[in-house]
Amino acid sequence: MNLTHPGRTAEGLGVDPTNGIPVNPTRYSRTKNLTLATAGRVVLTMIAMTVISLGGAIAFGSLAEAARLDPAWGAVLVCAGVLVLSVPVIWALRRFLEGDRAAYLALGWQRGRALSGAVFGLLVSVVLVGVPLWVAMANSQVDYGLFPPQVVAMGALQVFAVSFMLQGFPEEALWRGYLQTTLMSRLTPVSAAVISAVFFGAMHVFSNGGDQPIVDRLIYAFTAVGMGLAMAGLRLVTGSTWAAIAYHTGWHLNTRVPSLFVQGMNGQIPEWYSALTPTLEFLFGIGCLVWWQRTHGSRPGAPEASEAVEETDVAEAASR
Repeated sequence: MNLTHPGRTAEGLGVDPTNGIPVNPTRYSRTKNLTLATAGRVVLTMIAMTVISLGGAIAFGSLAEAARLDPAWGAVLVCAGVLVLSVPVIWALRRFLEGDRAAYLALGWQRGRALSGAVFGLLVSVVLVGVPLWVAMANSQVDYGLFPPQVVAMGALQVFAVSFMLQGFPEEALWRGYLQTTLMSRLTPVSAAVISAVFFGAMHVFSNGGDQPIVDRLIYAFTAVGMGLAMAGLRLVTGSTWAAIAYHTGWHLNTRVPSLFVQGMNGQIPEWYSALTPTLEFLFGIGCLVWWQRTHGSRPGAPEASEAVEETDVAEAASR
């Protein structure tokens, strides 16, 4: 790519620093009050997450009740509804709030980067989440068995619905696809990754049940921040939001799939497990950020805010 200066193409476009794809300049990339604009995007992301989750649950939950669906199928419908609602909401944030006609979210094929990133994200989730869980279960008194095929089939469908439709895609397309990608246009990629991870975890302090003691919610937030760092790091080093989506989906698959085969447990999962996975995620995420800083530097991916930039449609380039 022919760069006239760091972060700008010869055509006057911004550049996604994680993959070199030309990106339309956004309102955030041209803002004069960077602190206020950054805080505003974080708050809007939190609001959008709430709207998507609650709106999808209420709307499609009511639809399931009106159709008198079986509760299991109703739960799947709600998950699908959250996924469907998330797409236009996240697209609108980038298209209309940021003024990007291509609505770039790093979700394109990118010449195979999406597939390789997704595979990498899944593999990382197995290493950081699946392996420690299976080791912990091996040290517990677990009774394994096979449930009736129809029970396993419905359970597997629900696990996928929750893991991908309810959690993986909507949350990562929003936090990593919209927020982290947008912040990278003015902040350094490492700063954008840290902000998306920290506030992703902070929101879970309040969303994880108001009746729980604050200490338990802080522990959950520590887990969420560690998870957020891992996913932000994956978005950074792969250049694709699909890596973060795959990791988030894999996180839930690794923790939920065993329930399809466990019929009872006479003991408890060792206490060390609750701290091991988030610690590994923190280390992995920080490792990704350090690697990026050492190999790519810290420059943002957009033109200077003071430079006049003519917006150009780069939908074709963004889909590469």
